[in-house]
Amino acid sequence: MNHPVETPIEELLRGSAMADGWETVSERGEGVLLEVRHHGDLHDRAADLIESLRADVARFKEDHGQACKTIADMHAAALGEVCGPVRGVVEDVADLRESFEKKSAEAYRAKVRADKAESDRDRFKAGEFNE
Repeated sequence: MNHPVETPIEELLRGSAMADGWETVSERGEGVLLEVRHHGDLHDRAADLIESLRADVARFKEDHGQACKTIADMHAAALGEVCGPVRGVVEDVADLRESFEKKSAEAYRAKVRADKAESDRDRFKAGEFNE
């Protein structure tokens, strides 16, 4: 017989009901726990646990959504526009950095050449150019 895996709550309720000699638990065809007939404070503890788990799930969803928004905002800030990732968020930022470093190196080399050309021009005007 194929039995689904019990959730922690179902396991808690089933185990406590059986261990204390209580009546068996009610089940629907696929093993879903519906009620414990004689439950004492176990029902209240299980309800508290369920409420706590629901709060955790809601908090995790909110945290996940906020983390996704933060990453999307960082990606947009790095790329200068709101768009989906081309290769992946991290890869896109790495590509942008590589491109920036390459352009910076090219700009530095161009500045060095321009400074040398300006210096040569000034020396030529002053009559110091000997070649």
